[in-house]
Amino acid sequence: MEALLAMAIILPFGIFLEFWYCYVGARENRPPAGHCAAVLVFLCTSAGALALLGLPSVVDIHPENWDKELNLLPLAPILKNPAGDVKLILSFVPFGFLWPLAWQETARKTIAAAAGWALCIELLQLLNWRTTSLNDWLLNVLGAALGCALFHALRPRWKALQVKWDAPARLRREKLFCVLLPWVSQFVFFPCVTGGLTSFSFAG
Repeated sequence: MEALLAMAIILPFGIFLEFWYCYVGARENRPPAGHCAAVLVFLCTSAGALALLGLPSVVDIHPENWDKELNLLPLAPILKNPAGDVKLILSFVPFGFLWPLAWQETARKTIAAAAGWALCIELLQLLNWRTTSLNDWLLNVLGAALGCALFHALRPRWKALQVKWDAPARLRREKLFCVLLPWVSQFVFFPCVTGGLTSFSFAG
């Protein structure tokens, strides 16, 4: 439910972003509709993944026990919680699929972007009650790799994935906004909408 709510919260911001960058700000060389759709889906699935994985918001920052929530042992916890492991993998499959679809990135750059994104999630989880785990990071990267592999496997057979667009340099800032907007949405907008700001507390 939280993931669906996070998607609903970010969607209006994504629509405004695409309208501004792709139509108001680009009177020439406008991107195809497929690009805009891929970006919107990327924003929604990214926000949903952040909510699902427990990115802290402004109302639940509790860094006092960070040293008790740090797990740097790779692979050991795998298979002890199969449902949780599958969630960690599946939550990053859309990233691996949609990143090259929207921005025509290579597999290596896609996995590198996903690895950096997942690392930020794990580091920020030091600020709340969630465990920061090397194993979780590895499973996230695996999910992105699977999504990327699926994209490249389907691309030769599915014309809808053949998005070709020579984007102007100024419009490439769209990617930066699409990386940052889900974080801002989860950190600030999500508690505003859910009423969490009324119970704000910072345990330092």
